[in-house]
Amino acid sequence: MMDLPLFELASRRSCLVGESEPYQRQKIRNEEGKRAEMLQRLSLAPLTTFDAERLVHRGQATIGSLRQDGHVIDLEKIDGVDCYVYRGKRTLIKVEPSLQELYYQTRHWHSVSAQRREKDSFTCQQCGSGEDLNVHHWRYRLFEESVLHDLMTLCRDCHRSVHEAVKGSQLHFPRTITEELAERIRRGE
Repeated sequence: MMDLPLFELASRRSCLVGESEPYQRQKIRNEEGKRAEMLQRLSLAPLTTFDAERLVHRGQATIGSLRQDGHVIDLEKIDGVDCYVYRGKRTLIKVEPSLQELYYQTRHWHSVSAQRREKDSFTCQQCGSGEDLNVHHWRYRLFEESVLHDLMTLCRDCHRSVHEAVKGSQLHFPRTITEELAERIRRGE
């Protein structure tokens, strides 16, 4: 067995769930097929990151698109190996402009935006101005622990120019969120 090339050894490796024969990457061309195959496999047992890539082409991207649709898929170490674990699906609701505005009135937002301004010495990180400051989100990690690292202090003009430069990108307030998150925003947490 030691004389086999590395990729062949990997293809002969059995999965964590004890499958007797390793599966081969599916020849699925459309995204819906990949998503269905990934969900089916995840619902059976945890799936290693390596095996997710073997299951469908761009397996990690497929996991990401499932997460965007409300599927809760955690990355955990099982026996020292990174595995995706399926936890179920949450109902997502569409974010209306009023809900987005409520987020910017929450205690959480006021706290983290004040911390970010202080960390950035109350100056625009692009032009150095200290006037008319805003706090800019890069990924909109709402209520997450790492949200402070997702922010940057910018003056109003630089903030506007950043948004114009990235128009059409993924840089926008989430279009859908869980009901639980919406309720936290409505409560003003």
